[in-house]
Amino acid sequence: MNKKSVWKWASLLAAVANGCRRGEEVETSSYVNNGKKEVPSVLIEPIAVMRDTIDSTVIQDGYHSYDDVYGN
Repeated sequence: MNKKSVWKWASLLAAVANGCRRGEEVETSSYVNNGKKEVPSVLIEPIAVMRDTIDSTVIQDGYHSYDDVYGN
């Protein structure tokens, strides 16, 4: 993940939140069943964080520092 991806997700989230706040119909990409009904949803592609990708995801994007992840 990189900062461009973060901004893309943030922009999408802001658009959905503003549409909901205004009472507008929000464009959804699919439906997810919550056990009771089909809920309109906007799904984004997840990014797996694994041992070999933690430096280029979590640390590089500033979510946690190197010391936070690996200790002293």
